[in-house]
Amino acid sequence: MLTPSELAIRHLALRMQPLARVLQRAVGRQAQLAGKLLRPDATPLCVTDEQVTQLLSEIQGSVQVEPSADEWVLSDAERVAEHELRAAAESLNTRLPLELLRERADLREHEMRMLLVCVAPEIDRAYERIYAYVLDDLNRRYACVELLTQLCANHWLMRMKLHSLIGANSRLRRLGLVKCHGEAPTTLRQQLQCSPALVEFLLGSNAAFVESLRDPEEVRWPGLQVLPPGETRSRLERIADRMRQGGLDCISIWGAPRPGTSCRPAVVREENRSRLAPLSAGRLHADDNARRARGCDRALRGSKRRALARSRGFGGAVAGGVARRHGHGSE
Repeated sequence: MLTPSELAIRHLALRMQPLARVLQRAVGRQAQLAGKLLRPDATPLCVTDEQVTQLLSEIQGSVQVEPSADEWVLSDAERVAEHELRAAAESLNTRLPLELLRERADLREHEMRMLLVCVAPEIDRAYERIYAYVLDDLNRRYACVELLTQLCANHWLMRMKLHSLIGANSRLRRLGLVKCHGEAPTTLRQQLQCSPALVEFLLGSNAAFVESLRDPEEVRWPGLQVLPPGETRSRLERIADRMRQGGLDCISIWGAPRPGTSCRPAVVREENRSRLAPLSAGRLHADDNARRARGCDRALRGSKRRALARSRGFGGAVAGGVARRHGHGSE
């Protein structure tokens, strides 16, 4: 019978198989591009007219390309193998690390794909040279934003969307699952590495790693908070309902602390069934409550993240404000 660590390693190897397929396609595409150049060896030394023409053609064509087959999808045989590994883990009263990480960190499918691309060079150095070949740059051997968006999306629009899933404020980076490696002149060229503790966890050791994950922007409450009944609770319930409907992006609470006010965000979170992320209110003007409300509204106007702005010690009555999604002030 396989041990939990052996199951973890086999499952990780299984989930790496789609990456091999994606890389095979990317390598073929790069070879095809190089084959169109008369002097591909001159590319690192100068920019030729021929190369510029080819690059312009690539830029114009990339937006119009239809979605290609998603090679990250597991084949029937791979799904069967994964089911067997999952059943074997359950028989040992344990979980496969990749699945546990996805659940605890609340990661989307494309975030998992990008994480695997970052993990690969930590497991086999061969990936470093493959990445460098695909990027046509021997100085970039680790996963970078350009490579992640290229490998993990099957059409141009999704590539653009992936920027937010791997950007500076992305969940992968807030949780410390990946971090920047070196400096880069542009976002696309920024290289990323995964945490060494993550690699150990995915290989079946350091089981406590997943429990240590903390999102600094997630508001956590120690226990049940009791809010006095009345108009205050009714208003918060209405706010939560509007957030569920997608009409609000921000809730702000400011002023001197009063009994019962500390649990307002917990009530909204409970009613809304979603995470709240804090927004620092330190930059808002300290002498004018109305200006604070307008500043918070401007800061979050157009934002797609539900956020909580809290500031203590302003004096005066505690007030609350919500920023509407389409930016028509606050209430």
